[in-house]
Amino acid sequence: MSIFPQMIEQLSTWCLIDTWMVVMAALVAMACAIPGCFLLLRRQSLLADGVSHAALPGIVGAFLVSAWLTHGSGWNFVLLLVGAAVTGVVASVLIEFLQRLRTIHADTALGVVFTTLFALGLLMLRLFADKIHLDPSCIVFGNLEIAVVETWGDSSLPIGVLAGLVTLGLNLACLLLFYKELMAATFDPTFAESQGIPASRVQLLLAVLASITIVGAFQTVGSLLVLGMLVIPPATARLLTNSLPRMIALSMAIGGLSAVLGHALAIAAVGPLLDMAGIAGIEAVSTSGMMTLVACLGLIVAMLFAPENGAFSRMIQNFRMQLRIAEEDLLAVLYRLEESDKPVRTDQLITLVASSSGQPHWRVWAASRQLIRRGQVDGRDGVFHLTESGRMGGQRIVRSHRLWETFLAQRLGLRPEQWHEGASRAEHFITPALRDELAQELETPDQDPQGRTIPPER
Repeated sequence: MSIFPQMIEQLSTWCLIDTWMVVMAALVAMACAIPGCFLLLRRQSLLADGVSHAALPGIVGAFLVSAWLTHGSGWNFVLLLVGAAVTGVVASVLIEFLQRLRTIHADTALGVVFTTLFALGLLMLRLFADKIHLDPSCIVFGNLEIAVVETWGDSSLPIGVLAGLVTLGLNLACLLLFYKELMAATFDPTFAESQGIPASRVQLLLAVLASITIVGAFQTVGSLLVLGMLVIPPATARLLTNSLPRMIALSMAIGGLSAVLGHALAIAAVGPLLDMAGIAGIEAVSTSGMMTLVACLGLIVAMLFAPENGAFSRMIQNFRMQLRIAEEDLLAVLYRLEESDKPVRTDQLITLVASSSGQPHWRVWAASRQLIRRGQVDGRDGVFHLTESGRMGGQRIVRSHRLWETFLAQRLGLRPEQWHEGASRAEHFITPALRDELAQELETPDQDPQGRTIPPER
């Protein structure tokens, strides 16, 4: 049997438990996207990792209070959220206090506070191990399969789903209430302070939200997945857009899609693929791990194919820019040849342009084909001739070149051997407005420093 029928057969066993697992994981991923975007833009993504360690005292304390008050699991996640928030506040206050002392660097303050709180949590865990049931492997890797059967009270709603709804709702509420403050403090903390927005309190809010999000989901999806969702979907969304609202929305969508695809692939694709590889006995893998892998694959795709920031997109943009420069170099050389009335054959012209501009021959040849196709150059009879539109383009480039040479000579006082090289680079990026400004600054010169006529603006 081929792999696709096997995958369809596996997916046909989808049940309510699978749906709850996907909903739980998607809610966590969407909740992580909100603080994750701001942490990424503030270049503090690793703060989430530190918070996950610093929150351990709050986790142990919440379990102790839960065991003392409720003797059950119904209120565990509420107490965990409170413990996470308290730990986040304590960590942020301690970090800010150490930074204000100005005796240690900011990154050192982060390390000191996070490691100290983590050590305190380990000590509490050791002292009260017999009073709480806390599995370290569950904290790291989570257990979606078991979490869906733990319901809230007498209802059929899994506690993990309720925890995901609470954390997502809290993060959305903070986003809507403090969007202006979060945005200002993220992009320009100095400006935010000047406008009366306390950037340090925004940092505190982000730490608290990250703590609540991480701790609120560690029993279900595990801290590793939460950390991945705090970083990977925002990083992917950042490659796809430059708008903060769209970045947040895309990050949430990517996180939710990773949950759906991750679980589907975990239960339906891994087994058949391993069977094809000759490895039997494994029918499914961890949904949390597959979710993170799917999100990583999405990030890789974005890194390669994002419209503006992807590697291939940048290669295409760079090629187009180099081709445009080669076209302009060709037009400028043809214009200068017309000035001196020196026709040059096609093969000689391409060699001349390539040697003078440093462009490879194939790119100059491709540029000539483009100019002919657009009707700026006539290549009949083995000789290139400028058409009227091509002559206008060449005139603009030559005017930019000679005005810039004049500016370098008169205003910057550079030596003659420095004029041409600088002007050859700048001529391709001088706009009509800048040409007008140069002409006014130089009092509309008729000739460049070498006595050549500066053509007028058309």
